[in-house]
Amino acid sequence: MTFAGGAFDSNVTYGGRSLQTTVDIKSTSMRGGVLVRNMNDYRSETQSASFMHYDAYNTAAKSYAFRVAAGTTLADKFYVKNNGDTYVAGSFDTAATSLERSLIAQGMANSIGWIPGYHNSDYADVYWDFTERAVKLHSTTDPNIGMVKAAIPVKPSQTIRATITVKVGNTAGAGLYLRLAGIAGNLPDGKTHVIHNSQYNPDHQEEDDYHVTQWAENATNGSGWKTYEYDYTVPSSGSIYYFSLYVLNWAAQGTNAIWIKDASLVVLN
Repeated sequence: MTFAGGAFDSNVTYGGRSLQTTVDIKSTSMRGGVLVRNMNDYRSETQSASFMHYDAYNTAAKSYAFRVAAGTTLADKFYVKNNGDTYVAGSFDTAATSLERSLIAQGMANSIGWIPGYHNSDYADVYWDFTERAVKLHSTTDPNIGMVKAAIPVKPSQTIRATITVKVGNTAGAGLYLRLAGIAGNLPDGKTHVIHNSQYNPDHQEEDDYHVTQWAENATNGSGWKTYEYDYTVPSSGSIYYFSLYVLNWAAQGTNAIWIKDASLVVLN
């Protein structure tokens, strides 16, 4: 069945809007509409779909591919335009698992200072877990990965307190490392993090001068959430230092995840 609507003046007025319609379906209580049913247990991803809005012209002009409006003045509630612009008036919900490793989840972890580091440059391994409400460090293939939090400035002789709450996937195994890394002097332009083995993410990370490893080395976290705290006093010489907190998910944890929340570096004096 083919309809060739062509160009014509508005032919339907409803809710204060003048509309151009090729097909006008008058539904009773919005209980009737268009249904597409599959009558054969076969599917194929082709150029065709149950609903299509194709626009084969190069133009900056926009049109609505799908639109929902409600109320006496037909206020827009949802729409998608032919260029991909989307508007949602209400809440937008999705299963947490569908956002696993997504750019949204990665961006949320990055926005609070966490990026991959030490032996890792894959941003998809550091992301926000919407179920745990925590940053997740996880690779499905690599058992040796790390992440680092943005550095803070510290003056000579000041004491910094590192606090972090951790949960691990392998509750019986070791493989949790919590460390500090610092440099003497200011961070170079473009560098925001300090870590050992910075060559894996050199665009944003500076190689450390101070490598603090006395905190949690190859630790077993056990079940549930556990909070760790460590105080470190920076050297007395020089004028300024920068320190980062970093986490390794290493070897004994296998490819199980580590979750991090409430991580902070605070200057005490």
